[in-house]
Amino acid sequence: MGKDALRELELEADFVEADCSEFHGRFHTVVQNPPFGQAKRGMDLKFLRTALKIAEVVYSIHKSNPESRDLIFREARAHGFSVDVVPLSYPMTPYYPWHRERVHRFLVDIYVFRKSTG
Repeated sequence: MGKDALRELELEADFVEADCSEFHGRFHTVVQNPPFGQAKRGMDLKFLRTALKIAEVVYSIHKSNPESRDLIFREARAHGFSVDVVPLSYPMTPYYPWHRERVHRFLVDIYVFRKSTG
């Protein structure tokens, strides 16, 4: 899906499939849609911590939850980032064979993290 969107927008980016805790380097921007942590608790924070270590700007999508939002804000500030959040109703079409609804809508938060200056 991401590669199709980039082609359509005539943009370039590198897609990386790797264990996020083993990923190193310095980048200006990370765009990520980490696992929501439903199946493996805390996985979304593992992705976020890595992104905050390697980038100046991070765009990240997380399932909306007030407790998670507080935790994400604390994590970002601890790494020296400012945070903006955009809540959104996200439509998801069936992905797995056991998904029965044609479209399932759920709330997500799109976060924009920017490394604070000074």
